[in-house]
Amino acid sequence: MLHAADITLQVSQGLLAFCSAYVLVGAFVAFAFITFGLDGVDAAAREAYGFRILIYPGLVLLWPLVVWRWWSIVNGASDKPRPVAQHARLHAFAWICLVVMISSLLGIALFQSHAVISKPANTRLEKPQ
Repeated sequence: MLHAADITLQVSQGLLAFCSAYVLVGAFVAFAFITFGLDGVDAAAREAYGFRILIYPGLVLLWPLVVWRWWSIVNGASDKPRPVAQHARLHAFAWICLVVMISSLLGIALFQSHAVISKPANTRLEKPQ
């Protein structure tokens, strides 16, 4: 008879094995895509080696979508890659959005930290016995 602890251990071992296999396959797919497929999918990334390092973790996690998109572009079932000028406009828009969001979050965090630290707690610790 299996106890609840045994079932929990088996489930967690199964999840760990699944996640390990998923990340291992993702690492191989990401390496293959960065090495062989990125130039055909995104013309703007031809000489951008720092960009390849930055996108590697995302490719590892999203490898099923990467394989599907790469396969559809290679087989001609998808639209052709976007031109470089369109990518440049999208990247500029993304950077502006990031600057606004990060600045806003930092401002909110600073405002909240002053509100919390304004009055210290008046508690007395008891001596342990």
